[in-house]
Amino acid sequence: MKFLIKPVLISILALAGSVAFAQEEIKIGVIAPMTGAASAWGMAASEGAKILAEKYNSEGGLEINGKKHPVKVYAYDDKYQAAQSVAAFNRLVKSDGVKYIVVLSSAGTVAVRDMAKEEKVLVLSGAYAEEPMDKNNPYLWRIYSTPANYIPSMIRWLRDNIPADARNVAVMNPNDETGWGVTEVDEREFKKNGFNIVNKTLFERSTNDFQAIITKMLRDKPDIIELGVTPPSSAALFVRQAREMGYQGLFFMSGGSGPDQVIKSAGNEATEGLITMMFGDPENEGYQKLAHAYEERNKHKPNMIIVPYYDGPNVLLHAIQKAGGSENVDKVLEALPTVFPVKSLQGNDLTLGGKANIGVAQQIDTVNYIAVVKNGIPVIQGKTSNN
Repeated sequence: MKFLIKPVLISILALAGSVAFAQEEIKIGVIAPMTGAASAWGMAASEGAKILAEKYNSEGGLEINGKKHPVKVYAYDDKYQAAQSVAAFNRLVKSDGVKYIVVLSSAGTVAVRDMAKEEKVLVLSGAYAEEPMDKNNPYLWRIYSTPANYIPSMIRWLRDNIPADARNVAVMNPNDETGWGVTEVDEREFKKNGFNIVNKTLFERSTNDFQAIITKMLRDKPDIIELGVTPPSSAALFVRQAREMGYQGLFFMSGGSGPDQVIKSAGNEATEGLITMMFGDPENEGYQKLAHAYEERNKHKPNMIIVPYYDGPNVLLHAIQKAGGSENVDKVLEALPTVFPVKSLQGNDLTLGGKANIGVAQQIDTVNYIAVVKNGIPVIQGKTSNN
C-alpha cells in the first residue's frame, strides 16, 4: 500500500504544478482579419503580438515581483465581420480564459465593447473611427493614434509641398464605421487647409473592380485622390486601374497602411509620387529587427501596421507588471495610465492620449511617418504630430 501512495502523490503534485504554471501564464488575445482583403493588417497584428511574446519568453517570461511568467498569444480570424468578432471574443473569454484582447477593426470593436465591459475584459482597439470608442467604458482603450490625431499634420505637409494650383481632392474610403469617420476628418481638414473636395466615394470592402467608381471620379477632375483607409490590396487595384484610365494626379494614402504591397501590385510607375502614412521607418534598427522576425516566420515582408501591434501589447505588459499580475483586470486598468511614457521599438515615446477625440485618456499616442514613393521605395519625409 505504501508504494501505491507514492506514485499517486507524485501525480497529484505534478498536476498541481501544471495548474500553477497555467495560472501564471499571461494571456493576450488577438481578433483580426487574417483572410480577405485586409489580411495583411490582421497577420501583422497577430504576429506583432506573437513576436513580442517570443521576446519576453526568450528571457524567461515577464518578470512580476521577482518571478517570470510566460506570455501566450491566442489569435483568431474574424474575416472583418462583426459576427465573427463576437464568436472569437466568446471563445477567447469562455474557452481560453483570456482577459486582455486586441481587436483590430472598428466593426469588431462595436460588436464586443459592451461584452468587454460586462465580462471585465480589457480591449485594446485598433478602431480608426471615433464612434466605436466609448468614454464611459473603462475597459476599452485604443492601441494607437488615429487619423483624427495625425491627418491634420499630413494635410498641412501636403499643402506646403505640392504646387499651389493642385487643390481639388477626391476622397475614397470603405463604406463602414472606419471609412465614415476618416471621410469626416478628411473633409474637415482638407477644407481647413484650402483644398476643395470635388468627390466623396464610399465603396464596399468586397469590391474587386473600381472602373465604374474611377469613371465617375475622373469627371470631377481631381488633382489628388485620397485613398484613406482603403486596404492595401484594394488600393493597389484602384491605383493600377486609375492610371490605366488616364489619371495623372497624386495619390494620397492617409491610413490604409501598406505602401509596399501597393507598390508591388500596382507597379513602380503607377505609384511614383504616392504620399503615404507609415507606421514604421524602414531605416530604423528596431523596425528592421521586427520586420526580420516576421519574415523569418512568414517568408514575406510585414505590413507596417505591425509596429503598434507590437508596441501596444508591450504597454499592456508594462501595466500588468506594475499591477503585480494579470488576474485582476481592474488593478491593471489602474496601473495602465501610470506607465507612460513607454519607449516604442523605434525609440519614440508612447504617451497617454485620447482626451481630445475620445473624451477620456484611454489611448496610446504613437508617432507615425510621412513618406513619398520614389522609384518604388517609400522615402521618409518626416514624422506626423498628434494635432
